[in-house]
This record gives sequence, C-alpha cells and structure tokens, in this order.
Amino acid sequence: DSDEGVFIGHNAGLLLSSGDGNTVIGYDAFKSADGAEGSNVVIGKTAGQSINHDSSSQNVIIGVGAMSGGTAQQNNNVAVGYFALGSIANNAHTGTVAVGSNALGALTSGGKNVAIGFESGKAVTTGQRNTVLGHQAFLTSVDADECVVIGNYAMAANATQDGTIAIGRSALSALTSGQYNVAIGYNSMDEHLTGRANTCLGWGTMSQSGGDTTAQ
Repeated sequence: DSDEGVFIGHNAGLLLSSGDGNTVIGYDAFKSADGAEGSNVVIGKTAGQSINHDSSSQNVIIGVGAMSGGTAQQNNNVAVGYFALGSIANNAHTGTVAVGSNALGALTSGGKNVAIGFESGKAVTTGQRNTVLGHQAFLTSVDADECVVIGNYAMAANATQDGTIAIGRSALSALTSGQYNVAIGYNSMDEHLTGRANTCLGWGTMSQSGGDTTAQ
C-alpha cells in the first residue's frame, strides 16, 4: 500500500498500490496511476488523470486538466494552470515547466521547454528547448526550437525559425519565417515577417520594416 500520502476527492489516486509520498486532491485526479508513482503533487479536477507509469515521480501538477498524461514516464515536471501541459498523452517528459492557463497546452513530444504566462507557448507541439515568458508569448508557434521569447505577445505569430530571440512586448510579434533575428525592446521588429539576420535593440526599432528586411 501507499505510504505518507494524502488523497482527497472522488477517485483521487484511486489505483495507487505502492507509490509513496503523493499528495492528490481533486475529482479523478491521478486516478490511473496504479503502481509505484511517488512524490507527486497533483491538485485539481482530472489533473494528471491518465498518468500511469511506475517511475513517474516528483511532478507538480496543479489545475483542472493539467498534465493529464498517459503511459509514458513523467519526471520532475511542473504544470500549473488550467490545461497546462494538457496534451502530452503518451509522450515522456522530464523537466518541462508550464505555468499559466493553457501554457504549453498543445505540447506533445517537444521536450525541455519552459513557458510561463497565460497561454504562453499554447500551440507548441514538437518544438524543443524554448524559453517563453509573458502573456500569450510564442502563442501560435508549433515546432520552432531553442528560441528565447520574453514579453507579452512577443513572437506571437506562427514563427518556424529556430534560435530566434525576442525580448519585449510584441517584439517580433508578426514573424513567420525570417531566420537569425534578434529583437530586444518594446515593439521591436513587430511587423517583421520574413527578413533574416537582423539584430535590433531599442524601443520600436524596425517596427515598420515592411516585413521583409534582410541584413546585408
């Protein structure tokens, strides 16, 4: 039997047989875990409801439908907010962080992402190693990797280019396919669509670039 656990709510941790140190609160929370899953904090209706791998441990899952999971191993993840990490299904994750309603809500296999803010990284599915902070930052990008996006609405369009850096409210908010861009500042390059290899620093720099400026 499980030891040192707290279980509150209908079907909360219903099937746990040997996992220790879990705190589970909420209707159907963590209800599929049936083995040695341990040291997890799961709070909220249906939070972590499909996680079922004996080695899943040390996760913090708080929010309705957060990190519902599946049969893959989940370790050291943080999902806080309504439906945060809500679509990972049978994809394994370690160290992924999603804080905010719908943060990384569509994520499937993309690993090592950090997204903090309402709907931050909401559409990312396979993108990896992105760092996102801000209200609806990186909102519609699906598969870009290794981007740094900080600021409300920063890089909010469906950008596909890896390694882009956007820091500041609405920085690179319209970018779709331009490579190697760095934009730092409020509205920096906010109308930029496809131009490549630009570095902009300051309030509104290249904010009316016409969408296709390329550094020479």
